[in-house]
Amino acid sequence: MINKKLVLYTFIVLNLFLSCDNEPYEGEFIVEDNSCALAIQATESALENYNLATDDNRVSLCHAYVEALENQIVICGDDGVLLNLINELGDCEPELFDITGGWKLISIFSLVARDLDNDDELTNDYFEDLNCYTNETLVFNPDGTGTFFYKSYAELQMSSVNGSVDDIDFTVNCIEENLDTEFTWEETDFNLTEVTLNIDNSVLTFFRNEENIFLTKIDGFVVTSLSDNLDSITEDVVCEYVKL
Repeated sequence: MINKKLVLYTFIVLNLFLSCDNEPYEGEFIVEDNSCALAIQATESALENYNLATDDNRVSLCHAYVEALENQIVICGDDGVLLNLINELGDCEPELFDITGGWKLISIFSLVARDLDNDDELTNDYFEDLNCYTNETLVFNPDGTGTFFYKSYAELQMSSVNGSVDDIDFTVNCIEENLDTEFTWEETDFNLTEVTLNIDNSVLTFFRNEENIFLTKIDGFVVTSLSDNLDSITEDVVCEYVKL
């Protein structure tokens, strides 16, 4: 059986508590408006997504970023910075890259730094040390044809100094030539162009970065060893071309 005195005591205490809790609050209620912070957070998220975009979703993520910027302007205001970002993005459509015209080789990159001219300075850009390939060009014609113009090529050898595998001398022999190789080309992607050589139907793929184009040459760097304790070198290199 429930103790009536206990029930009555509990009712009185609860009633007193509710009465005290319901006393009118005479201070000022502060309601924090965090809509601007949320808008900024949404813009940062949209920018992160846009920076990770692929060619398939770049346009849609760009539009989402623009909408987030516009929403931030409405909620938070703007001193012109956000509007400038929107203007730079434009209509979010990718700018067409015109590959037609002449291009000239300016760099030959490798993952391994070497001292090919024996001046005690290592470099990953072999173009600096080879003193060759200085007038290598190619042309992309508007009709989908093109030509490589080869004017020279390098024959490289290396030898061990006093039997050391760490102290190596390189010899570069730059041989002049006058060879034209024709090809057909097709842009397969916004940043990719496939070149098919007429001579053997082999396919080369140029990729674009900023305003220059690059071509990975498989086994494009070869050095013949003249020393028994050194292995000959065969490596891939990346050739960079600038538009003429």
